[in-house]
Amino acid sequence: MKNCSQSPSVLAGLLGLLLFCSSLLAAEPTPPRANLYQPRTGQTQKFGSGTLTHRSDGTSSQTRPFGSGSITTERNRDGKTVTGHTQKFGSGTITRWSDGSTTETRPFGSGSLTTEHGRDGKTVTGHTQKFGSGTITNRSDGSSTRTEKFGSGALQRVRRVAEESPMTTPFTLLIAYPKELIRAGLRSMLAGSGIKIVGEAADAPSTRTLAKKYKPAVVLLDAAIPGGDAFDLVATLSKTMPVTTFVMLSANDNPTYMARARAVGAANCLLQDVSPKELVTAIENAAAGKPPPASARFAKVVASMESRDSRAARDAGVTPREEQVLRHVAFGLSNDEVARSLQISVETVKEHVQNLLRKLSVRDRTQAAVWAVKVGII
Repeated sequence: MKNCSQSPSVLAGLLGLLLFCSSLLAAEPTPPRANLYQPRTGQTQKFGSGTLTHRSDGTSSQTRPFGSGSITTERNRDGKTVTGHTQKFGSGTITRWSDGSTTETRPFGSGSLTTEHGRDGKTVTGHTQKFGSGTITNRSDGSSTRTEKFGSGALQRVRRVAEESPMTTPFTLLIAYPKELIRAGLRSMLAGSGIKIVGEAADAPSTRTLAKKYKPAVVLLDAAIPGGDAFDLVATLSKTMPVTTFVMLSANDNPTYMARARAVGAANCLLQDVSPKELVTAIENAAAGKPPPASARFAKVVASMESRDSRAARDAGVTPREEQVLRHVAFGLSNDEVARSLQISVETVKEHVQNLLRKLSVRDRTQAAVWAVKVGII
């Protein structure tokens, strides 16, 4: 794949760049608006015989086995605790908390349904479904929780409704783009949006340095940033900075870029002709842990990478996991990227690829990708 400087038409590329910049600079600053949601992230790790979750707002949660169920201790920023005892209840479970509230969970379709009964008599229901390599829970009060694998534990991104007044502290953003003109346009566009720009980088090394220094909520990154591979940079930073999310900008209208962005853990990947309003919304959603709308190009590519029961794959004797690997291969992902996306080892990916070549009677990955496109798997 070629970047903009290698495009056959340099003039057309420069014209497109100027149009993009002018749209940013001409756009009126996004008016301030009440932010009704408080983003929060949490990292869960094994702790003793149970697990321990540390959250970005200073709270924590510890769960351990107890009899035929479990005990959970929630600790707030002031050190106060609430304890919950979880037991089997019908086809699901029930958790009774020391503050008088309860949480009931039961199977529902391919996911689960959770009902939370507060002390004040208010009830909030939540529907949990598979999303990417993890799950997402959407609740009736408008909040949501996205959980995905992270190392030997899990990473949570919570989008919750503010309990009192709208959040006044803006979340932080690092802009990583090589061209000063575009960075200036982004600064102008984000003025008054509640997004605090803490730094600007022009290449991969400075992006890495500033990201580690400021630990922003979101990094807005050019997919063709000089000084290193942007996708490798996101993969590396994601491991050491789990509370930071990444939104990538690409000049290439190519689904492979979207798939690579998804594989390394980016929250979104947008084309450079995105409107100012769409860009602000994408950054806000990333900070809040909210996935892109289903109509977004990135969301469609992500959906295409998920495992689905394809008749063509079944007829060829391909397993669901092999089909999922095939979807990734068809988007042009390397073995390392497939392994990162599916949370499996590179050796396991190689084994799946060899099985695919044998079952599909093709010689290489390119022919396997062509087969996937022909039968409509992607």
